[in-house]
Amino acid sequence: MQLLACPLCGAPLTRDSATLVCAQQHRFDIAREGYVNLFPAHHRGSRNPGDEERMVVARRRFLDAGHYAPLCAALTETLTAACGRIDAAVDLGCGDGYFTATLASAAAHTYGIDVSKPAIRAAAKRHASIAFVVASSRRLPLIDAAFDAATAILAPFDSDIVRVLTNDGVLVRVSPGPEHLRALRDLLYADARPHRRAPVQLENLAHATERLVGFDFSTNPAERADLMAMTPLLYRTRNDQRARALAPDHLTIEAGFWIDVFRKQD
Repeated sequence: MQLLACPLCGAPLTRDSATLVCAQQHRFDIAREGYVNLFPAHHRGSRNPGDEERMVVARRRFLDAGHYAPLCAALTETLTAACGRIDAAVDLGCGDGYFTATLASAAAHTYGIDVSKPAIRAAAKRHASIAFVVASSRRLPLIDAAFDAATAILAPFDSDIVRVLTNDGVLVRVSPGPEHLRALRDLLYADARPHRRAPVQLENLAHATERLVGFDFSTNPAERADLMAMTPLLYRTRNDQRARALAPDHLTIEAGFWIDVFRKQD
C-alpha cells in the first residue's frame, strides 16, 4: 500500500523501481536501507535536524534492554481498545522504530516518520516491513484521510495530523507523567519538580480516554548514561550534575506516562 504524498506538490507518490514519483515528475530515491527522504532542504530549520547519531545509539541500547517494555504493552492494549482493526497507521517522531514496531503489531500497514536521518536509517535497517520516511510532522508527506491511527510517543506533532486521519481516526499521544524519572531528576536537580501535563484539548480532535501508566526499572551507571543521552537531559545538565546521577552502582527509577486517546471530529 502506497500512502505517501509528494512533499513539493502534495500529489500521491507511486513506486518506479527504486524511486518514488508523482504526477508532476518529482522524484525521490529510495535508500538502500529501504527508507525515503521526503524532507526538502528548504523545509528544514537546520542542516541536520533531529536526533544525532549518538542519541540514536544510546536510545537503542536503553530500549533494547527492555526498560520500557511495560509501555509497549499498555500501547497495544490502548490501540486495540480504541481502534479494533487498524488498516493503516503512522508513528510520528518514530526515532529508531522501537515503538513503531509495537504499532505495526496492531496494524496491517505502518509508516514511521522522523526528521532525523540517522534515526530513520537505523529504523529501516531493523524493521524492513515498516515504511520509514525522513519528514517533518508539520508537513506530513501523506495522502488525505488514509490513516486509522497515529501515535506520538514522547514526540512532537502538529495539526497536519488531522488531515491524514480517517473520519473516525485516532491519535494516541504518550507524554511524561508527573513523577516520570523522578529518582534520576532528584540526583540531577536540587529542586526537581513534577512534569506538567501536556494539554488535553487539541484542535479538531476530541479527547476520548486517558490512562496513567507507571512502573519501576533498575539501572546501572551505563544505562543511566544512555537514558540521559537519549533525552533533552543531555543538553540541560552540567557535567557535575551528570556525574552525580552516574555515581550510584544501582538506581531504581520510576517511569510514568500519560496515554491519551484523541478521536478526529467530523
